[in-house]
Amino acid sequence: MMSLKVLFATVLGLFAFSEGLIRIENKSAISPLSTTVVGSNMPVTWQVEAAELLTNVLQLYNTNNVRARALSELFEATHINYSWFVAVNSSYIYNPLSSYYCQLRTETTSGNTTNIQDFVVFAGNS
Repeated sequence: MMSLKVLFATVLGLFAFSEGLIRIENKSAISPLSTTVVGSNMPVTWQVEAAELLTNVLQLYNTNNVRARALSELFEATHINYSWFVAVNSSYIYNPLSSYYCQLRTETTSGNTTNIQDFVVFAGNS
């Protein structure tokens, strides 16, 4: 039986390269967080996974280095045929042939301030 998430991702696969179709929101009174796929050439199921994992990692860890490491380790554990790299605010460029990327934008609101941060997840054949 196909899960609802996979079904949703399969339907979105028809629009795999459209901007902003995948958005994960976490409503909390303290600091609402949303993660949006800004651009990607990954399979849509991976885009959903990347947005969900990034949202979870942002809530668990305080520093971007730890967040990036945790996110890449999570992907590495589930996609063993690829090496995963995470760039924060496009601080790294990694674009070998036959690689995938998924650019994610997070927005958090604290009081009257909205903080926007970009993460890029790269996967290359290992």
